[in-house]
Amino acid sequence: MPNKKEVMERMGLEKETFDYALPQPWVNEVRKHVPIELKDEVAWHFVWLYDEKAKVFGRPCSLSVKGNTILCAILARPELYLGGKFFTG
Repeated sequence: MPNKKEVMERMGLEKETFDYALPQPWVNEVRKHVPIELKDEVAWHFVWLYDEKAKVFGRPCSLSVKGNTILCAILARPELYLGGKFFTG
């Protein structure tokens, strides 16, 4: 199984600034709203990316299909993220 750095390289994002550590408030909030089987896996499927879209505060970057599933669970409920709570850490 590839590590996070290898996945970032495969995605062509190895030159972007990113952090393996995720903002804990973001992880806690996401865990409240994802399917129960994914609650303990949130941190494994993301890095915090500082790219052109989010240079200062960063944003979650999914590294897997499960990460995409977690993001879709949040994005399907705009009342949860309007106002920036989920994507600003």
